Amino acid sequence: MNRDTKQMMNAFGKSLANRMGFLEEVSTSRREFLKNSSMLAAGFAAAGVGGGILRPRMAHAEGWTLAEAAKPYSGATVRVSNLAGYPHNDFMRALIPEFESTTGIKIQLDSVQYGEAVGKHMQLLATGSDEYDLYNIDSIWFPGYAPYMEPMTDFMADPKLMDPTFDYADLSVECQRTNSFLDQVYMFSNMNTFPILAYRKDWYGEAGLKAPVTWKELYDQAAHFSKDGKYGYTIHGQRTAMMEMVTIPFLSMGGTVFDDYLHPTFSQPAENFENAKLAMQLIRDIYQNKLTPPGSLDFELGEASAAYAQGNIAMNLNWAMIFAVQEDPAQSKVAGKNGYAWAPTGYDKPAPNGEVVGGYTRLASFGLGMAKSSANKEAAYLFSQWLSSPGTQEKLVQAGDAGPSRIKLLEKYSERYGHFPILLESTKLVGKKLWDAPKIANERQWEDTVAIAFQDCMIGKISVEEAVVKADKDVGKLMRQYGFYKGDKEYPKSVTSNYKGTPKVELL
Repeated sequence: MNRDTKQMMNAFGKSLANRMGFLEEVSTSRREFLKNSSMLAAGFAAAGVGGGILRPRMAHAEGWTLAEAAKPYSGATVRVSNLAGYPHNDFMRALIPEFESTTGIKIQLDSVQYGEAVGKHMQLLATGSDEYDLYNIDSIWFPGYAPYMEPMTDFMADPKLMDPTFDYADLSVECQRTNSFLDQVYMFSNMNTFPILAYRKDWYGEAGLKAPVTWKELYDQAAHFSKDGKYGYTIHGQRTAMMEMVTIPFLSMGGTVFDDYLHPTFSQPAENFENAKLAMQLIRDIYQNKLTPPGSLDFELGEASAAYAQGNIAMNLNWAMIFAVQEDPAQSKVAGKNGYAWAPTGYDKPAPNGEVVGGYTRLASFGLGMAKSSANKEAAYLFSQWLSSPGTQEKLVQAGDAGPSRIKLLEKYSERYGHFPILLESTKLVGKKLWDAPKIANERQWEDTVAIAFQDCMIGKISVEEAVVKADKDVGKLMRQYGFYKGDKEYPKSVTSNYKGTPKVELL
């Protein structure tokens, strides 16, 4: 990374740049962690959940007010472990005095870096610690938290606690699906974010080009713009981000990462294998042909955003939540110069209507999960509900939040950011574009395992074909180690994220 790029990195970018550090599994015993992994998957299987819309029972009390609801808990302190560096969480701090003044409930916020959060949180939760009442959780990692969390569902059915103006149906269906388990709501979504393609609208206009609709077209455009100190595309190559760089095009070609038995499927059946090799080759060519800035293999979303903000890159496939940074003239040279589009589909032929069954760009929906060990559950619920309420979320959007999950806010503020129409469109395309990561407690471990194989390929250590086969074999070994193949059980789609289905193939 050059000196100017480093200087341009704001606090947000810095805090997110290394968010995917490889963690120890948890501080609990290995046996306990494996048990939770297999129990969680078994729970999904037993419930047979398949991604349907969850409609919890909600109380509707006339004349309800937050002040009245909070009276029994006035004086309590709700302790929150919050993820550092996210604009939503930064904006939220300024609103907390309003909640405290209305309720008499004190909010204590402690921040933890994303890359450290899972390990630190699991140490506390697995030992029954009551240090925190609420945990800020990325829905991608929610399955690992689920055994230790208290559902919100019963609180929603309590007329003394449930805000009748909360409008649960206004929250993105897919966001809430990622935050639910066994027909129970565990979190209210505070963030709706997934990878969207930002591109230099001014450059594209001058070149007479439109945003790419296939991955080959993206490559060709990246090659077109990569000259005279400019680059066509920004790779995020650090750990899990490397997995995403390849799986997004792979999934968009109709690929799947697991079969119905949780056997990995990058290298089989034959159609998957060919598509995985196409996706891997494409990303490798972008890197080796220098269509992405130097140092990209060390980029995560924050560094990629900071590099793009320098003004010499044509395209940046990045998470929606970060676009507020590149649209801020104080932090970005490209503010006001960006167009936004869905990530491409297909290698050289786009998917019909740009839709892929099961999705291809990964959804993340952050929220506050309540610990079973919390001694202040009602007060914690009131804060979580207030934070996700229409009024509070609107104030956050007005402050600059770039990833709201409320549909009416996306409609009302459709011109606030260029990517808001895409966020809004996503709420109408349930199950067609957004990929919900597999619901397994060792999600991070299998993703990092895949990333290692793909990174070796990027630097020429192994071939494309070897990388795809290695990813499958190493993940298969990991999944067996975690106990997922006992009894050779078939898992529902909500566990595997396998919405198309592939033949069962034993890898080990």
